[in-house]
Amino acid sequence: QHALSIIPIKVREVLGSTSPSDWEQKAQICMDLKRYDCVEQQYSNSAKVDGKLYARLGLFQMQREKYEEAAK
Repeated sequence: QHALSIIPIKVREVLGSTSPSDWEQKAQICMDLKRYDCVEQQYSNSAKVDGKLYARLGLFQMQREKYEEAAK
């Protein structure tokens, strides 16, 4: 289902031209596929651009019982 939608994002990653919208889209795809490490990485990328998103990253890490990382 996500095979075709991930290809353009992967190409932009290789070229180094991903955007926050790409990270959000990839996070959603990873969430659908239950690839939670991938979701966490995309949330981290987004938070580096928009500091307000660190709260979402921390909450996600708390849900995964990664308390030390969430505290940071």
